[in-house]
Amino acid sequence: MDMEQIMRLVTALETVAGVLQQLGPGGIILVVLSGPAVVLLAVLGIDYLRGHQVAKMVEDMRSESRKTLDRYRQDTQDLLRELGENHAQVIRFYENNVELVKGYDRLSKD
Repeated sequence: MDMEQIMRLVTALETVAGVLQQLGPGGIILVVLSGPAVVLLAVLGIDYLRGHQVAKMVEDMRSESRKTLDRYRQDTQDLLRELGENHAQVIRFYENNVELVKGYDRLSKD
């Protein structure tokens, strides 16, 4: 180190010593303890924001699930309605066949 760098270092140390002297022991302790407190507050703030983000994601998923379930329910009801109509057509077909067979039986007996 040359003499100029040493002088700058001494000046910087004098400045730091002056600030520490003005703070006093209580101020120095407060400065030392404020570092972890700031970190703790930052972590708590980030966790709070993340919690809100997760809650929004969960609500969006629930909403999408409700929509999907409603579509599934409507599709199932449509399918069952169509199946019931087809079943009713099959019943009418067999009833008509029974009537047709009865008519043939009557004709063959005459």
